[in-house]
Amino acid sequence: MAAYYNTGTIAVTNGSTAVTGTGTSWAQIVRAGDQLIAPDGRSYVIAAVPSATSLTLSRAYLGATATAQTYDILFTAGRDADVATQLAALISAYQGIYDGPGQGKFGDGTLAAPGLRFAADLDTGFYRPGANQLAFAEGGVDRGRIYGRKNILGTVAQSGGVPTGAVIEGGTNANGDYVRFADGTQICGTTIQGLTTGAMTRAWPAAFAASPRVSAVTTSASVPRIVTVANNSATAIDIYVWDTAGGLTNGFASLTAFGRWF
Repeated sequence: MAAYYNTGTIAVTNGSTAVTGTGTSWAQIVRAGDQLIAPDGRSYVIAAVPSATSLTLSRAYLGATATAQTYDILFTAGRDADVATQLAALISAYQGIYDGPGQGKFGDGTLAAPGLRFAADLDTGFYRPGANQLAFAEGGVDRGRIYGRKNILGTVAQSGGVPTGAVIEGGTNANGDYVRFADGTQICGTTIQGLTTGAMTRAWPAAFAASPRVSAVTTSASVPRIVTVANNSATAIDIYVWDTAGGLTNGFASLTAFGRWF
């Protein structure tokens, strides 16, 4: 960078601190504290730079009024310190870029401002909704997750009706088997033995959001049995196993329930 600037010409007025330029670009180059070598051969400290074509001197111009004059503006030594300060600030700002995107590390982002987005479409891109999850946002709207063999099976979850966990969840416990799907569907299966004294209550292996639809059949191999149900709820059901004479029996029944977990 040159130590001076003298592009264009200037107009000065005796007794005035105002200097007018023609063909000058002072606003981006000249700063207060720089020195103007004026047409009268004197050096004047520049007090302000109002625009690209105007300067204000710290004291009135002593020479004769003149237009279309050549000049020189000498940059002060303080510019070196300013450059050093600006360079340090630039390095500090760049450090965050180097430590983050420079090493392929991006912020989690949100639906409205994805961590990896596009300059012309700032609410569309990829964001991280949770641990080990990657999701798409289009126009600030959740458009789904990226799934693979590591996260197809797992714990299903949802937020406001939008799936946020795995695609399929299954399990077995003392009450039977269940499978849940990301869309809210749930299926439970269980085998239960009837009582001769009344209803046998069985809790569902996984709770439903509301009473499910139930299919019940006898699994007795040698003699006919009839199965009826009562008090079907989101968490449990009562069953009765009957013989053909109309009496309660301790035969077995198989139940399949279909409903929703949210």
